Amino acid sequence: MVAANGNAAGGASGRVVREHTENVKTFNNICPGVTVTENKEKADFALIWDRTNWSETSWTGNQNNMALYNRDGDLVWSGASHKMTTGAKDACKAVLKAVAQKGKQ
Repeated sequence: MVAANGNAAGGASGRVVREHTENVKTFNNICPGVTVTENKEKADFALIWDRTNWSETSWTGNQNNMALYNRDGDLVWSGASHKMTTGAKDACKAVLKAVAQKGKQ
């Protein structure tokens, strides 16, 4: 779900998974400097964000598990959180850091 100046496409196939539109909305609200796109060709990164409900999560587990990949498919960052907003903040920081590092190359 993230591309060039921080544009992103989500899901393993590079497309936003419809049942996770709440993730996209939350990420977009918390990270307005990043363009979220469904177009895989425009995306510089893919943010895969898996959410589970409480019945699927162990007491000590996390409901939000995220992985950020670059265009080459290399893992750039991964993280987990209980709260969706915390996950979005962490993912936003990771995307912005990856964009900054990409700009230095």
